[in-house]
Amino acid sequence: MKTGWEIKKLGEVCKLYQPKTISVEMFVEDGEYFVYGANGIIGHYNQYNHEDSEVLLTCRGATCGSVNISEPYSWINGNAMVVKPLDKNNIKQQFLKYYLISVDWNDIITGAAQPQITRLSLSPLPIPVPPLSEQERIVSELDLISGVIDKKKQQLKELDSL
Repeated sequence: MKTGWEIKKLGEVCKLYQPKTISVEMFVEDGEYFVYGANGIIGHYNQYNHEDSEVLLTCRGATCGSVNISEPYSWINGNAMVVKPLDKNNIKQQFLKYYLISVDWNDIITGAAQPQITRLSLSPLPIPVPPLSEQERIVSELDLISGVIDKKKQQLKELDSL
């Protein structure tokens, strides 16, 4: 392992929880705040339950293990697990997002009829914790790669439409 890197358990460095879910009937069409479900924005509401942007992990259904980041001042429903660094001076949110995207969820997903990720199965997940400067370097490189991929995806969409 590289100098200054540590391996920790995700539950040691992040708070893992599922917020209160509101029903679709409670959504407000022109509500001020986004509502996030398992796979991103699912509606609007006139209240928020999170002031900060949060890393979200789909924890139920076929898309278990999908990673999103919410907008600040959003309502996050319980089908998304919030993975919140306990110390922002220890783990950068973008580093955490990229790490979670890289995880093989096969050993963490439980449930026979309905796939799910629980705090119990997620908490012991090992996570490398490099120094912040290294996390920032890694994120910068992955952001560049992600930008290239997004551009190529857009080009493929445009080709498909022809």
